[in-house]
Amino acid sequence: MKIFLIGFGYMGRLHARVLSKMNLLGGIIEISDELRANAKKLYNCDVFKTLDLAIKDKHIQSIIIAVPTQFHNSVVKEVIEKIPDIKSLLIEKPMVASIEEYNENKEMWKSISNKCIVGHIEVYNPVVSKFIDIVESGEYGNIRSISIQRKSAVQQSRLDSLAGVVEDVGIHDLDILNRIMPNIKTIYAIGKKFNGKLNSVHVLIDAENTQATLQFSREYSGRRRTFTLEMEKATIFIDLVAQTIEIRGLGEVIGESDMVRVPHGPGSSIKVYGEPLQTEINNLRAIAESNEIPKVGVMNGIKALKLADAIIKSVETAKIITIE
Repeated sequence: MKIFLIGFGYMGRLHARVLSKMNLLGGIIEISDELRANAKKLYNCDVFKTLDLAIKDKHIQSIIIAVPTQFHNSVVKEVIEKIPDIKSLLIEKPMVASIEEYNENKEMWKSISNKCIVGHIEVYNPVVSKFIDIVESGEYGNIRSISIQRKSAVQQSRLDSLAGVVEDVGIHDLDILNRIMPNIKTIYAIGKKFNGKLNSVHVLIDAENTQATLQFSREYSGRRRTFTLEMEKATIFIDLVAQTIEIRGLGEVIGESDMVRVPHGPGSSIKVYGEPLQTEINNLRAIAESNEIPKVGVMNGIKALKLADAIIKSVETAKIITIE
């Protein structure tokens, strides 16, 4: 089975590279003459200006949609109308431009929920799967607090085509947070804008017995993507770029009045290996070929987007936002 790609912008090129490497690239659909010519030159694959032209020439079973966010909903609608027997879809993040847009098209999204992946790529990072397994094992007790940092630099020339920092990059961590921190109650955030869009933000999140601090920035010299989990029996540091997990146990110290826990010993280190984008594409292929369940589904996309909306609303109103 081959996978077709709609859109050959920044994210589309990343997908095309991996699809080609996996010998899964069936063709590229791109409205821009220049980008279409670049795609043909780079990958020597079939290229089409429209979905209609592609359908006339090819039998399409699986599609990756990597167009700008404002076109996600309309392109998904076109795909399922023109290819009603489509077997699997991958829609880049964020899933839709707004919760309102989703609500207006809820039945359409529900109809493809068993075959649609939302492109929160970090969930496919093996280090994320590993640390979630560690948390869910209960070996180190409950999470007391979480600290998340996702910081990098983005060329100013690209900012006009991107959403704000929360929807653009923070959405990955919000999906992960939803998986390890249930029952979120309130959110408070402050942020800074560049050309009218949030470009950096600090967030405080409160849930039952757990608090989280998040920092998202596109103004950082370097690349930092980390989680720090302070748990009842250990502190766990996760580096998503290096794909490493460090676990440092907590020892008990009895004081005059209270018992406190402090780090002790060298701890342990875990290194994992894997290409998240390739793992994501394998999930997409398995959905089409064997009805595998999407690891990041429609509801994961919406739950993350609801947190993103609350963060943005808090920045804009300077108020604490309650999560319904």
